[in-house]
Amino acid sequence: MHTANDSTEPPTDNRTRWLPAILIVIAVATYANSLPGQFVLDDGKLIVANQQIRQLWPATDLLRDSRPLVAISLAINYAIGGLAPEGYHLFNLAIHVLAGLALYGVIRRTVLLPGQPARAQRAAPWLAATAALLFLIHPLTTQAVTYIIQRAESMMGLFYLLTLYAVVRSIDSKRTAMWYAAAAASCALGMASKTVMVTAPAVILLYDYTFLHMPVPALLRRRWPLYAALAACWSIPWHLGTARLLTLDNASTGFAMPLYTWSEYALTQLEVITHYLRLSLWPHPLCIDYAWRPATSNIQIIGPNILIAALVAATFWGLIKRSWIGFLGAAFFIILSPTSSIVPIADIAVEHRMYLPLAAVIVLACIAAWAMLDRAAARLHWPPIIRAAITAALILATTLPLALTTINRNFDYWDPARLWQQTATVAPLNARAYHNLGAALDRRGQLDQAMACYERALSIAPGYTDAHNNLGGIWLNHGRIDKAIEQFHTALTLNPDHPEAHYNLSKALMAKGDPAAAEHHLARTLDLQPHHAKAHNNLGLLLLSKGKTDTALTSFRRAIKLEPTLIDAYLNLASALLESGQTADAIATLHDGLTHQRDDPRLLNKLSFAHAAQGDFTNAVRFAEAANRATNMAHPMYLKTLAAAYAQVGRLDDAIQTAHRAADRAQSAGQPQWAHDLNQFAERLAAKRDKPPRKPTP
Repeated sequence: MHTANDSTEPPTDNRTRWLPAILIVIAVATYANSLPGQFVLDDGKLIVANQQIRQLWPATDLLRDSRPLVAISLAINYAIGGLAPEGYHLFNLAIHVLAGLALYGVIRRTVLLPGQPARAQRAAPWLAATAALLFLIHPLTTQAVTYIIQRAESMMGLFYLLTLYAVVRSIDSKRTAMWYAAAAASCALGMASKTVMVTAPAVILLYDYTFLHMPVPALLRRRWPLYAALAACWSIPWHLGTARLLTLDNASTGFAMPLYTWSEYALTQLEVITHYLRLSLWPHPLCIDYAWRPATSNIQIIGPNILIAALVAATFWGLIKRSWIGFLGAAFFIILSPTSSIVPIADIAVEHRMYLPLAAVIVLACIAAWAMLDRAAARLHWPPIIRAAITAALILATTLPLALTTINRNFDYWDPARLWQQTATVAPLNARAYHNLGAALDRRGQLDQAMACYERALSIAPGYTDAHNNLGGIWLNHGRIDKAIEQFHTALTLNPDHPEAHYNLSKALMAKGDPAAAEHHLARTLDLQPHHAKAHNNLGLLLLSKGKTDTALTSFRRAIKLEPTLIDAYLNLASALLESGQTADAIATLHDGLTHQRDDPRLLNKLSFAHAAQGDFTNAVRFAEAANRATNMAHPMYLKTLAAAYAQVGRLDDAIQTAHRAADRAQSAGQPQWAHDLNQFAERLAAKRDKPPRKPTP
């Protein structure tokens, strides 16, 4: 028996007690293979190259971010694990699991509210668990979970659902004020995660209107403190500056955006929402980057217009009837309204925007399926065991394909080349897909295939600055310096403030023997991007070549501070320190580098030189041997270092054998002059070994 003040408390049922734990296990099992996923697309700019998240305290800069809670979460991830992606994925998975549990709580307690059918109330835990399970494993959620930076969407979704959960709990609770405060706090945290949270107060008002069955004036009199607290949260996005983007001349969002008008965007969103609904029911193929183009034909507009008009009409009918259809339909359209209405956004369609609206679609589908199953069971007089078996079979037939599709989609994020190849297949006119595929292949060393991808991107979008820049990088790697410079100049003609083009042009000019021009473009790179670690490192090399050792050391140290894993900077700093006689500092620098790359043969080889310069030949041998173990005794330069170290400690036979081996490796590598020098070195060692001992002076 429930009192009037706790009537939403569900009855105790041992059979349903473990449902939340089962949801957690299945969700974790489905998304476990997301943990090795790499940083992709905007992750590079907003995580890997984001200096703001490198420092957790003081949090002043983080709190000034347009999504401060997301920025703080990234800073925590970085403080714990640096740029290892597993920690970021684990956080995203935890947010998703909590969102699924919050959805479970909202559905279960809503079904148990007075006025809901008694048969539905008896099935409340099972109905809620089924909907939450489908939400947790649905492939359409992968972009908000496995694409790391899109945690903004899942965090906002979690706080949205927690706000709604607190609202449901406040309905008949004795501690109404506490639940109102919890709702307001959750709403505020959602506003600090993503601006879509501004729709929450309207959805909460519609929830109360639908399920409390009270006249609107009475509802406002009874619940006005809640509505006022939620509305006060609207000040947060305004304070953060996100709301003002709508009226600024912004390249990615707002009415002044130059890509297309608000009317073009709105008409295209009819087609986009239809696509979202199709993916909700049949989530294949998925695409991380559609490069969706504005609708230009009546066919693209009329069909979706009819469908959306029918859905809107059904939503209004449901609201009049105060039914689930009305609330869920309204929630779907309202939550999508900031991104899928009249406010132009550069990316017309992206799947992560469906994270929370998908929950409305799933809940409506589950309620409809339950109602049809319940009606069939009553009409056909099914015994409980038959109904349970049919229900279980339907759930299994639905969830298993969804889970397998999600697992397969997570594998795409393991390999950026695979992800972007799939994207280019789905969106063959997407220049960015071909560019990013080219970049992934470029990092693998598949330069010819990468070049073909960049050229394909430029055939679609001739003014694609990044593609010109990266194509120039490949020409530079091929030694075609003039063609590389041509591409870099083209990129800078298109965008004079492109820092990477300035940086790459500086490298090409250095290779061409024009250090003065190279220094100019390095300085320009650092003007545009002061935290460009590689530019600081290369500037140090230029300064060192001009004899400015002290300022060069400063540049190398700055590069290391900005990018602690930049091994080239450690090597250059150590070399400069050795040249200036600071051997102990050079050794310490190289050991710092080894903390980031334990078996890097370059660091180990340089340590051998440094210890030899210090007169510590025992350690010179130790580190030279370590460098050669790291390369399987295959690198002639490291073998020569080892031969010299052996000679210093009197192991002449080992030194001679190692020098000959180095010569053989050099000859195999097409370096005959180096092989000749190494053989001569071995001969000198042999002569020293075979020289008769000097007779003692009488």
